[in-house]
Amino acid sequence: MNTFRCKHFRLEELVGPEIFKTYGDRCWELLRVGILVTIDTLQERYGKIVINDWLWSGQFHESGLRDPMTPTGAARSQHKFGGAFDLKFKTTTPIEVQKDILTHPENTPLLTTMENAAATVTWLHVDDRNHNQPGIWVVNP
Repeated sequence: MNTFRCKHFRLEELVGPEIFKTYGDRCWELLRVGILVTIDTLQERYGKIVINDWLWSGQFHESGLRDPMTPTGAARSQHKFGGAFDLKFKTTTPIEVQKDILTHPENTPLLTTMENAAATVTWLHVDDRNHNQPGIWVVNP
């Protein structure tokens, strides 16, 4: 079986620099396929998305897969399990994207959870956690 790889994102955009330095191309194995399919779909629908930009000397390095020992985020954050990304959109706002996703959930069938974009404001947290809530669960950060 082949490792799934995103169409629109480099691996360095999806993991932090230390994780990439340690595992290199094997980092693909640490990321869940459902959320990778989802972020490709979102980029196709909403235009350019920034996740991590450390490779280009940017400020974001924990918006994708996070080291399990990082103090950033919750202890059981989906970021630490390869199933979450914080998305920054170049041509639209997180609130507009969230509204459209909730109106058309059929476009992202593997997306299960988002953080309330009105609370995060500059990014949209998306993940594919398993839960028993109806539809796409919108949680408060």
